[in-house]
Amino acid sequence: MFVLNPKPAHEVLGLDETWAEEFQNEVEAKFTL
Repeated sequence: MFVLNPKPAHEVLGLDETWAEEFQNEVEAKFTL
């Protein structure tokens, strides 16, 4: 069984918090398909 953890380390990637929230929403939506 897989467990989803869609919270990227946006600081390490050099991206902002808005990007991280959008990424998390998209990953969660696709994972539940």
